[in-house]
Amino acid sequence: RQISWLREPFFAYPIVNATAATMLAQSGQAVTWLDGISDEMDNKEFARVIMAIMPEYIIFESSTPLIKRYWEAVNSIKENLPTIKVILCGEHVTALPQESRENCKADFIVEGGDWPMKVYKIITGTDWPAARPIPQIDRGLTRWWLYAYKNGNFKYLPGTYIMSAIDCWHAKCDFCAWASYHKQYRLRPVNEVLAEIEMLIEAGMKEIFDDSGTLPVGDWLRELCKGIIERGYNDYVAFSANMRFGALKDEDFVLLARAGFRMLLWGFESANQQTLGYLHKGYQIKDVMHDLILAKAAGLNSHLTAMFGYYWETYQEQKRTYDMIRWLLRKNWASSAQATICIPYPITPLWKECKEFGMLTTENWDDYDQTKAVMKVTFPEKELFKFQRGIYNMAYNPEFLM
Repeated sequence: RQISWLREPFFAYPIVNATAATMLAQSGQAVTWLDGISDEMDNKEFARVIMAIMPEYIIFESSTPLIKRYWEAVNSIKENLPTIKVILCGEHVTALPQESRENCKADFIVEGGDWPMKVYKIITGTDWPAARPIPQIDRGLTRWWLYAYKNGNFKYLPGTYIMSAIDCWHAKCDFCAWASYHKQYRLRPVNEVLAEIEMLIEAGMKEIFDDSGTLPVGDWLRELCKGIIERGYNDYVAFSANMRFGALKDEDFVLLARAGFRMLLWGFESANQQTLGYLHKGYQIKDVMHDLILAKAAGLNSHLTAMFGYYWETYQEQKRTYDMIRWLLRKNWASSAQATICIPYPITPLWKECKEFGMLTTENWDDYDQTKAVMKVTFPEKELFKFQRGIYNMAYNPEFLM
């Protein structure tokens, strides 16, 4: 949901894309899954494969920081292989569709996170039947092994991803592209998720990360955990998931641990209550310590995701977040953390606000890749990256290592 360049490869299973590929394959289409990033291809290798296959359609999904590269790729395909029809989807074209129509020669610009349904109709000429359930992903077709090993979320290998819901039941965070991209929340039945888990265990998976924006909670979560325990799935596979502070009941932590959950990934965007309110996060700062204590007591690891670079926060306010995360790591209330610069994409309410108030430093989409701040801050930008490095440098802190 926030794009950045990493020193080491990190390949996350693209669930939505894999669902679209499976739907098309089940309709009788001959589908080739080609992921140039996880295949670690250069442009020439990618072009050679395209020319060898000569498909009728190519489907691309692009985020904001990569959109210019996709325009270039699409235009090259249309100039050199004009019989291929190109479909361009993604959160960026959803926000600014006319821009892509003017800058690339894609045959179809598809808006919205429900693009698998729209693309299905473009290619097959028919709607996906309303009474027909969305199929379980064909992991072989979508080459699961590309994403099973080079991924820092996994402790046990091979690992894979599922999504019990698309995307987040909260769906109010102003900075989150997917809250605007996937506007229609779709929660899968517990039995369907359990069936997928069983299939993945039989395929040899050792860890499953549920990449729903936030793991569904309440009765749904308790039914899932009890189903995992009753079927003994927790003897074969570990689980991790995205979670929100303040979302779980006290007793849920123990149940998650009993069901084989190993790690919860918490969004900790700021240690300042005013900022949490401004972002519509929906939790209180006091919820952070409460939930981390209960998670540790239950035997769950906690991974924190921090962000810096809000235009309204002072240096001292952003340092408060930095200091709190380092303290939580030193005292072992959190086992790991990551830090990013907040990059509001054009699809988000935060970007629209920044544009209205003149708080953007650039609208060059190449710059929206975490290498620089795109929101104006009241202190030197280099200090943001010192905060970011300081979080990662905790890996060398003696107190943390102990």
